[in-house]
Amino acid sequence: MAVKVWYGTDDPDFFSNGSSASVTLMMAFGGNDTILNARGSSRVDAGADDNLVSLSAAGKSTVFAGTGNDTIQVATAGGSVYDNYIKTTGGDNLINNSNIKRSKISSGAGNDTITSGGYY
Repeated sequence: MAVKVWYGTDDPDFFSNGSSASVTLMMAFGGNDTILNARGSSRVDAGADDNLVSLSAAGKSTVFAGTGNDTIQVATAGGSVYDNYIKTTGGDNLINNSNIKRSKISSGAGNDTITSGGYY
């Protein structure tokens, strides 16, 4: 499988890879970005500013969210997303990982709200 990379800008970007099996790296840089990742085992670098990242497919994804007030939603109730790594570096972030299996979350400075549990 070829690796496909999407690069954003310092302005607000919108990425949605649907079920495209070829998009494995999304780099949004600055701006208030929206990233909808419906393909598992991808890497998302949301960059700075206030971002929305949604993971909704089975696999091992990595999400880096820089400074800013970010919202990271991992799957929905009954979803099968697992083994994700989520890292934020600052800002007041909201991370909802409540129905997901075996994820690692590293939260930086700021007043973060993390919802996790429901599985092992």
